[in-house]
Amino acid sequence: MALRFRRSIKLAPGVRMNVSGSGVSWTLGPRGATVGIGKRGTRLNTSFMGLSSSQILSRPLPRPRQAAPPALSAPTRSIPLTCSVDDDGVLSFQDEHGNTLDDALVEIAKKQNRAAILGLIQRKCDQINGELDGLATIHLHTPSPHTPPRFHPESYSEPTPTAPMPPRPRWWEKFLSKRLAKLDALYQQALAEHQVRVESWQREKAKDEQEQAAKQRLIEEGIYTDTVAMECWLEANLQEIAWPRETLVALEIADEGRHILLDVDLPEIEDMPSKLAAVPTRGLRLSVKELPSAQVRLLQGKPRHYVKTADSGAQRVTGFCEHCGTQLYATDPGTPKRYSLRVGTLAQRDQVGGPQAQIWTRRRVGWMPPLEGVDEVDGQP
Repeated sequence: MALRFRRSIKLAPGVRMNVSGSGVSWTLGPRGATVGIGKRGTRLNTSFMGLSSSQILSRPLPRPRQAAPPALSAPTRSIPLTCSVDDDGVLSFQDEHGNTLDDALVEIAKKQNRAAILGLIQRKCDQINGELDGLATIHLHTPSPHTPPRFHPESYSEPTPTAPMPPRPRWWEKFLSKRLAKLDALYQQALAEHQVRVESWQREKAKDEQEQAAKQRLIEEGIYTDTVAMECWLEANLQEIAWPRETLVALEIADEGRHILLDVDLPEIEDMPSKLAAVPTRGLRLSVKELPSAQVRLLQGKPRHYVKTADSGAQRVTGFCEHCGTQLYATDPGTPKRYSLRVGTLAQRDQVGGPQAQIWTRRRVGWMPPLEGVDEVDGQP
C-alpha cells in the first residue's frame, strides 16, 4: 500500500503553499474559488451549493524529446595513390606500395578526383599528338638563310657573394673580454670563408666572359673564314633541334665552306610517331588509334618510296633519292596515273613551265617569300 502525504502552509489570507512527495504547489484565492499552480499547470477550481468544477488555465510546456544519437559514420580513410596513363591510353591506379587498386576504390578515386584525372588524360593526349605535330612542322624552325646569325651577350647570372655582417654584442657581453674575443674570431672566420667564395665567383665570371668572347668571335668572324668553326657552329645548331628520337649526324664542311657533307642515320620507321589520341566527351579515358602504317620499299636503282597520310585521309607515295635524300616526286599509291614532280631537282626544269598554284601555304616557313602572281591555296586544291 502506497503512502501519500501532503502539508499545506498558510502564508497569507488566500495564499497557501502545499508540500507533498510530488513537489511544491500553490493555492491562491478564498474557499470556493481558488487557483492552483503546480508542476502540472494552472487550474481554476470553483464550487457553489454542492457543485464544483475544475478548469485548466495552462499546461506545462512539453518536454523536448531527446533526439536519437546520430549513427556513427564509418571513419574516413585516406589512401595515397598514383594515377598514370601509358602510351596506349590505359589508365592505371596504384597505391603507395605500387599495388593495383581494386575496381571499387578506382571508382571512388575517379569521382573524388575527376578534374585532376581529366587534366592528366588531356596532357597525355597533347603529348602523343604533339609528337606528330612536331614531325610535320620541324622544318618551320629552319632559320632564314638571308639573316646572318648575331651575337647576343648574356650577363653572368650568379650574384656577388654577400659579405658577412660584423657581430653586435649584447650589452652584457661588452663586459666579458673572452666573449668579445670569441665573437671577433667567428667574424674573422666568416670573412675568410667569404673571401674564398668571392675568389671562386671571380674565376667563374672570368671563365664565362672568356666563353662569351670566344662565342662572339665565332659568330662574327669564325663561321665566315674557318671551316672548323663552321662545323662547330652547325653541330651546335643541330644539337638544339627539339627531336625526341635518337638521330646520329656526321658532317663535314669542305672547299672553304662551299660544300657540306652530311651523313644522317635516321630512326627506324617503327620508332617514328604512329599514334593519334583523342579525349572522349564521356568517361575518363583516352582513345589512342594507330595511324595507317607507312610502307617502305627500296628497289635497286629506283628512288626510295614513303607512303604518308594527308589531312584528308588519302595516302600519297613520295619518292626520294636513295643517295642524297632529295625529294623527286609524289603520286597516288597502286597504279599511279600522274606524278607531281619536284622540278627543282630536274635538269629539264626549264622545259616544264611556270608554277600554277602554291599549295599547303600554312606549312611554309616564315622567311620564304610567296611567288609573285601565283595563286595560294591553304591545303590541297
